[in-house]
Formats: sequence, C-alpha cells, structure tokens
Amino acid sequence: MSQYFESVRWSERNIAAVTDDAFAKEALGVRAPVIASALSKALKSLTQLASCEWGCRGKDHTIENLLRRLVNLALGARTLAWVGYYDEALLLLRSGAEVANILQLFSVQPETERTWHAAAESKDFTPVKVRVAIEAAGVSPFVHQDHYRALCNVAAHATHDFALTFVVFENLD
Repeated sequence: MSQYFESVRWSERNIAAVTDDAFAKEALGVRAPVIASALSKALKSLTQLASCEWGCRGKDHTIENLLRRLVNLALGARTLAWVGYYDEALLLLRSGAEVANILQLFSVQPETERTWHAAAESKDFTPVKVRVAIEAAGVSPFVHQDHYRALCNVAAHATHDFALTFVVFENLD
C-alpha cells in the first residue's frame, strides 16, 4: 500500500479512537449520546423489518430493500463521520432522506409503489416531486424542503454554504 494511503489510514484510526474515547468519557455533550442511542435502536428495528425478522409480507421486497438501503446509508454515514469525513457523511444522509421520503410516499399513497416500480427511470419521482406528492396527501414529509436543501448545499453541491456545514444546520432547529 502506498505511503499516502497508510498515512490516511493512520489518521482515520486516530480520529476514530478520539471519537470512541469521547463517547466512552461522555465528553460529547448531552445530545450526542441521546441521538446515538435513538439512532441505534431505530436502525436495529429497521434492520429487523428489512430482513423480515418479524414476518415476511410475501411481496417483491421493494420496501424491505429500500429499508436495507436506508440502514446501509445511515451506517455508512456513521462510519464516515466517526473517522472525520463529515461532509461525505452528510451526502449519504441526503440519499437516506430521499429513501425515507419515497418510503413515506408509498405509505400515504400505496398506488405510487407500483407506478415507481414500473417507471424506475421516470422523472416523476424526483425528490421534489416525491415531497410535493406527500404534501398533497396532507402529510408533512419526513424530510422537509429546507432540510433537504441544506443537505444539498452543504454536502452535494459546491456552494458557498459548503464550508459552513454546521452553521447551516444550526439554523434549521
């Protein structure tokens, strides 16, 4: 392996050790441990749903596969953040936001799952159109326009907000 990659691996292990130590010493404030605990429980439940642990719906497993993808995106984001790749973690969360909203759309308008399946390459299921369809059903989307826009600005697109990741998200509370 090249010297550069060895250096990167050393840095990642070091950052992960510091993160582990901060969690062990409860030095990350009040919110981080609560969020980590809630996220862990939620991801475990989603994994159980995705793997049909509580029973199989007997269908084509579209929902289960989307849930698996959502869990993998969240775990990938956790791994990236744990070793210091915060912007990249946010990019995975943006993808997870899209999956969460499409799952919500299938819940509030079940017929859209068949349409989505039939037109996988369709522009009818862009993140904006999915959110608008959820709102049209009289439901508040899991990921609102402002949150999704913030994820795009700080993680996906090279905007002036790109370097201001935490400032942008603090203003969304």
